[in-house]
Amino acid sequence: MRREGFELTVGKPQVVTREIDGKVHEPIERLGVHVPEEHLGVVTRLMAPRKGRLQQMVNHGSGWVRMEYLIPARGLIGFRTELMTETRARPSPTTSSRATSPGRDRCGSGPTAASWPTARAPPPPSPS
Repeated sequence: MRREGFELTVGKPQVVTREIDGKVHEPIERLGVHVPEEHLGVVTRLMAPRKGRLQQMVNHGSGWVRMEYLIPARGLIGFRTELMTETRARPSPTTSSRATSPGRDRCGSGPTAASWPTARAPPPPSPS
């Protein structure tokens, strides 16, 4: 394809942020998940470290539950793969862009996400 004048670069996914009035704003997505009742806890557990806020939950009485979350776009990176693995590919997640908001605290993006301390820990006491 390089002969044709096209080039492809693959890199780590990143969220596009915007600076408004000196503050960094990040996109917020509306995530809808239609999942069997037995996987309700799995979805909740996956959303917690990603800073997803449950907006609505509807139990249709048919064994399936519809949940809607507001979540920063960076929390969705890698979410679908992890959700499909944990629930044996049964749910049907859908997303739509909602708005932007000032960046919040760090959110994880899965089991490999690292949380770095923001303050230094005091040095250990010296042996006497």
